[in-house]
Amino acid sequence: MLQITLDKILVESLPTSYLSVINQTLLSREFSVERVINTKEFISENYYKPLRSLKAGESRKNDWNHNWQDSGIDFNPSFGPIPFYFKTSTHVRTLRSIYKDLSGYLEYHLLMGLQQAIFLTFFPASSINAICEFGCGIGSNLRNLATIYKSIELYGADWAESSKIHVNSTLISGFREFFLLDFFDPNTFNSPAVEFVAFTNAALEQTGNRCGAFINYLLSNPNCSGGVHIEPIIELLNPFDPLDKQSIDYAARRNYLVGLPKYFIGSEGVNFFMCNYGLGSRYLSGYQVLVWKKQVS
Repeated sequence: MLQITLDKILVESLPTSYLSVINQTLLSREFSVERVINTKEFISENYYKPLRSLKAGESRKNDWNHNWQDSGIDFNPSFGPIPFYFKTSTHVRTLRSIYKDLSGYLEYHLLMGLQQAIFLTFFPASSINAICEFGCGIGSNLRNLATIYKSIELYGADWAESSKIHVNSTLISGFREFFLLDFFDPNTFNSPAVEFVAFTNAALEQTGNRCGAFINYLLSNPNCSGGVHIEPIIELLNPFDPLDKQSIDYAARRNYLVGLPKYFIGSEGVNFFMCNYGLGSRYLSGYQVLVWKKQVS
């Protein structure tokens, strides 16, 4: 068993300049872990598990509406309500290592650190007025962003009506408005009436190969100045690397997101950056990052 702080884990994937902007209290959290030595055995164990692999897609809408009513939530006294899958998470991945989490909630903290690093690196507080998270669930990501942006407006959108119960100004500092929005139905697309940065985190993954209408909506929206997408972007994985190949196959079985980069490559008037930092969970190296900004004319 190894005692290790979050910064020592994140430094295996992120540049030190990214780590310098993350909340130091978060970085200093200590975890009990075991380093996975036999990668081949780990890959074999996780190729076909979990046995019940639900496919992403529009048929899951009722499932998520139910999840955010109670059964999919971990009411953790330390973090507030967070998605239940963080409680049951057993492993995390970096570019260098796989860790078995013995103390719990390592994946949650790893993700919160990644979010802070990406947003503060690419969108310093002085450069933005508002953030809207699409697929905001119960608001755990927005609560994280509220800790690093003290004076901007926060908005949320989700296809589950039950999401609204957890996303409001009482629970999230700086929160302004909730939108009921379905990635599969352009008639529901809605967003803040002020300039904002769009954010998705493991939300577009539900769209499979059908993210185009929503991405085009953002690109054509005069109020949207840019975006941050932390999603499984399989185009950034190496199919000749066994660990990446396992992730690619798992994402395919789950019908996860494909095709996101093509909407930005060659897109006129948009600068973008995308990277695989190697971060992920037991079954998937799925926290790739795509950041984009519209050019100011």
